[in-house]
Amino acid sequence: MNNPKAKTVLTATIDDATDIAALEAICFSIPYDKNAVEELLSPTYRPSFICRDNSGKLLGYLIGQSLMGEGDLLRIAVTPDARRSGIARKLIEAFIKKLQEDGCHVCFLDVREHNVAAQALYHSFGFEFFDRRHHYYHKPTDDALIMRLSITSL
Repeated sequence: MNNPKAKTVLTATIDDATDIAALEAICFSIPYDKNAVEELLSPTYRPSFICRDNSGKLLGYLIGQSLMGEGDLLRIAVTPDARRSGIARKLIEAFIKKLQEDGCHVCFLDVREHNVAAQALYHSFGFEFFDRRHHYYHKPTDDALIMRLSITSL
């Protein structure tokens, strides 16, 4: 018997851009449109992942970058009804594994200062506070905390 709640993490492709853009519109105050998502998914140095349930519904995605020994987690989102179910964790695990395969030694990300839940998730992977970007986010205005993960120490 198929479990419709089962979650599968796959490498994201251009074909996923429409679904990702739709989730962007739900999750972000300044979302990327389909064209921007396609641009982010096209280069080979941008490892990105999606998570779908057995019915094919997009539950979450992660867009990253791997270049010259460094990784950047550029964007991550999970549908509101699937949050706190381990999807973001699975996406980050897949991304870190890919960065290790690519020979990256460090990964960076930006997170809203007031997004305590996301910060806790990142801390659980070993990300640490690195720096701050004042008034980086808008709608609402918020500082970005730059977090850093040493991949070589994993």
